[in-house]
Amino acid sequence: MAEKNLLNVKVKNGTFYISSKEDKGEGWTKQEFTNPQNKEETLVRYHRTLSVEGKLNYLAIGDDKYQGKVLKLIVGGDSEDYALSIPIMDTGGSVKTTNQYFNSLIGSLENVNKGDTITMFVNNKNKDKKDRLYRNIVTLNSEGKLVKSSFSFSDVPKWLNTEVTDEFGETVTKWDASPTNKFYIDKAKQVVNGFKTNDSHASGAGTAEDMPETQPTVTEPDDLPF
Repeated sequence: MAEKNLLNVKVKNGTFYISSKEDKGEGWTKQEFTNPQNKEETLVRYHRTLSVEGKLNYLAIGDDKYQGKVLKLIVGGDSEDYALSIPIMDTGGSVKTTNQYFNSLIGSLENVNKGDTITMFVNNKNKDKKDRLYRNIVTLNSEGKLVKSSFSFSDVPKWLNTEVTDEFGETVTKWDASPTNKFYIDKAKQVVNGFKTNDSHASGAGTAEDMPETQPTVTEPDDLPF
């Protein structure tokens, strides 16, 4: 049996995708970006969008050189295997928060076992009041039914807020998402530990060594140039 390719799957606004420096033909679209390390240089990449379908073979929390702490998954498909590294924390915001894609995925992974067949895709329809797509990863089971979270939004601790006086003598509100962050990170640890209890590798199962190394990206997670 021929060895399957392990695809490095990334997330952007409304879709999963893989990236290449070369045009591989049908299904690949050209993308041009300003190099974040050199604003005068334009980078060209080719993207192919996809959904992720197969058996969940590997799940762990790990470190990534460019994204920090990540949730790592390997899903074994029929003809291709998929490796995903979902950042646990968001970057660039005024409040330190867990990543929304990570939050949505943890809820469903509570109800997925090692070796289960799943389909994952990125929300590309539902939007918030500012007409922005919700940053959710949707998970379906082998029967095509939605894998729901075991907890509701009412179970998630709220952000803390304090009133402080700024340099101009004005009262401003400072927000702290630590209780919310801890809730999702603790859930992730529980899910990963439960996954490890079933440690017998299925055929074609992935390992940490299989995970492809990510490449540097721009700050905005929905506009990755690579």
